[in-house]
Amino acid sequence: MYQKYEQDPNDPEILMISQMLDKLLNDLQSRQNREERSS
Repeated sequence: MYQKYEQDPNDPEILMISQMLDKLLNDLQSRQNREERSS
């Protein structure tokens, strides 16, 4: 997958996956922040 990424960084599938990962990370971080505040 990394080789493919180097060859074609604009591959829509890879872009979609990285966007999903970004969203998941953001969700996780905001959830952690909320839990820290509430505790």
